[in-house]
Amino acid sequence: ISVHSKGQPSKKIIIWVMLPMSWGMAFFSREIFSTLLLKDSYLVYVDKATHVLWAFLAGLIFFSLNKIILNIYYTLKANWLSVWVLIVATFLNILLNQLFMNLIGAPGLALATSCSAAFQTIVLCYLLKRFFNFKFPAKRYLGSILKILLNNILVFPIFLGCYLGLKKLIIYSGLQSLLLDSIYFWVWIAPIAALSGLAYLYFRKVIGLKLHFLDY
Repeated sequence: ISVHSKGQPSKKIIIWVMLPMSWGMAFFSREIFSTLLLKDSYLVYVDKATHVLWAFLAGLIFFSLNKIILNIYYTLKANWLSVWVLIVATFLNILLNQLFMNLIGAPGLALATSCSAAFQTIVLCYLLKRFFNFKFPAKRYLGSILKILLNNILVFPIFLGCYLGLKKLIIYSGLQSLLLDSIYFWVWIAPIAALSGLAYLYFRKVIGLKLHFLDY
């Protein structure tokens, strides 16, 4: 019971943190590669790298949730059960690698890994309910997820408006090569991200989304 009572707030916090990180990284995925990671001679690969990142981001929440859930199995001294789930998920990953690689190429490998992580999350949660009498109240979880989605929806227009407004100013000023196509891109993106983060915290209170560590 004590493990369960701690587990649910942890899962909610992970989703609340990882969801905006996922769409933020997806939004700036091209700039991440073109301004930070790839040299000019490799810019031809930016689109491919962007698609791979999108596929990985689809599973980011599941990767994070699995870390918490595996700790629960460790506390319950049921590591053997989680190991078997991991083995099955690994075989599933191999099969999906072959399928998706043939369909969409390199991004298929990342998508297969994300699907495998989602499978692992679902099965581990099912086994906790089946063998350890864990409760997963559907209405409470659905209510929390809807509030987290609303929290993101309320912040996104603020983020997008600031981004597009500053981008237009930069284009009009003729500084696009410096502030849009180089590492200095992140100099003006950082304040927008900070403002969006403050708005995210503010709207969390407005919609009544309670989070364990922020409400004490």
